[in-house]
Amino acid sequence: MTTFGSNLNLPPQPARPSQASVSEERRAAVAERMSAELLAGRSPHQRELAGTIFRRLSEGAEVEDLEPLIQDLQRTAVDDYRRRGRAGH
Repeated sequence: MTTFGSNLNLPPQPARPSQASVSEERRAAVAERMSAELLAGRSPHQRELAGTIFRRLSEGAEVEDLEPLIQDLQRTAVDDYRRRGRAGH
């Protein structure tokens, strides 16, 4: 007995990428995007924090592990923005 479609000559389906490779590709893409966005036009402290985050991501760290650094970068960005606002920039 054959099942519906079992005798069709369809090309083999490409193998799905493993979850690990998808995760690595995603991490690399996020690291590249974060690096480009965060390093452009930021204060020296922001650039330092962004560089550390980028380096750690490119070395394989998980985003969850970097949460304290990301929060520090967010606080620094807000503080810098407020300072620029008070200075009239």
